[in-house]
Amino acid sequence: IDAAIDAAPFVEPTLLSQTGLYSDIGTKTIAADVHEFLPRWQLWSDEAVKRRWIWLPPGAMIDTSDMDHWKFPVGTKVWKEFVRAGNRIETRFLEKIGPGDEWITDWFAVSFQWDAGETEATAVPAGVIDDPGHDDIPSRSDCRKCHDQVPGRILGFSALQLDYDAPSGELDLDDLIQMNALSAPPTIT
Repeated sequence: IDAAIDAAPFVEPTLLSQTGLYSDIGTKTIAADVHEFLPRWQLWSDEAVKRRWIWLPPGAMIDTSDMDHWKFPVGTKVWKEFVRAGNRIETRFLEKIGPGDEWITDWFAVSFQWDAGETEATAVPAGVIDDPGHDDIPSRSDCRKCHDQVPGRILGFSALQLDYDAPSGELDLDDLIQMNALSAPPTIT
């Protein structure tokens, strides 16, 4: 099934600028309704600097009735950017496309490889082996190796990962509560 994911015809978005992360990719201006977040504990990534963002559909809530297993609304988008030596290498993209939590049918995933001038990033559904300045950019099926461990989970975006006073401008659990984005918000004391 993994080989079928990588071999299947690829459809848009073929460019990172088509995903909604940027209001202006030329100036790297993040769209106003996209929120940056920083997990309390990050996975190691060969010394790459990472940034992460999430977009929730207007008026939609994350189903937090089970605080250990958040269920994201259809349309949720998540991005993770990798920078090495000050150069953007790749940006990974997840979008919730179905009502369930199954990785293959309900989530769309693809990595984008930045061009040398950092003017645009192009989808690389089959991944890139030994990308300059990076080890590998994962294929669509490689994304499953981490994300499919717990269906529907967005790595780094959970009550445990966001329950701290995040740096200014970055989303944390209290911000999500204030935004009325959680169906069953915890009581913060």
